[in-house]
Amino acid sequence: MNIDGPYKNESAGLGGILRDDQGSPIATIGQFPTASSALHVELLATLYALQWCRANNHKNIIIESDSEVMREQNKAADWLAKEALAYKSDFFWTPPHIHKKLHALIHLELKGIPYLRN
Repeated sequence: MNIDGPYKNESAGLGGILRDDQGSPIATIGQFPTASSALHVELLATLYALQWCRANNHKNIIIESDSEVMREQNKAADWLAKEALAYKSDFFWTPPHIHKKLHALIHLELKGIPYLRN
């Protein structure tokens, strides 16, 4: 599961994307938590991902955050977290309902094409 948790102007968002062993999405999550620092929101993202996977009976998972992988390889989770932060809301999407822009980012990641930030 790829996770990210940006912290900006005393607000935080967290995002996660659970993938199968081929890299295809199983589910995506976004949450607008209360956090006190960038480290706090990264820890909350990890905790939320683990709790969500356990509650939904997903086992043998690997958690990756942008502190462990290149940011360009974690763009989908980054986008989800920023959406939660921008809209100040929680959400859950499965593949038939994934946002078009997120779907494009996932496709680039599956092809191994890096998405470089501006």
